[in-house]
Amino acid sequence: MSITNLLHLSYWFAVRTPPFGRVSFIIVLVILGGLLALAILLRVFSREYAPNPLLARGLHRIARPFFFTSITGLIFIGIRQLGAAVLSSRFWMVLIFGAGIAWFVVIFRALRGTYESQIAQFQAEKKYREYLPKRRK
Repeated sequence: MSITNLLHLSYWFAVRTPPFGRVSFIIVLVILGGLLALAILLRVFSREYAPNPLLARGLHRIARPFFFTSITGLIFIGIRQLGAAVLSSRFWMVLIFGAGIAWFVVIFRALRGTYESQIAQFQAEKKYREYLPKRRK
């Protein structure tokens, strides 16, 4: 493969693409499996940090693009290995990974932008609850 092939539209929009070779298939599966494992770990950690709702909600929201990218990537890898026409185009894989990265960036920027105000609200609520009467068990 030559890098100049990446510049041609026929490379990205080929109706039928050859299946991955053995090594490249394993590499792609490891990457997608790593993204799926990272998403699962983020979900587990979000439940572990339930007393801190800001951190739990943030971890839960960040896990979503990883799930999306890994599961749709696995579906399109399977379609490519089967050699289905049109859906096995390289363009779809780039689109899926690009959408996953863009989604992650949007969520991360939103969380980072609202974190300071939410942490101040959380601290004020925690201080307020400190003075409320406790329930008896």
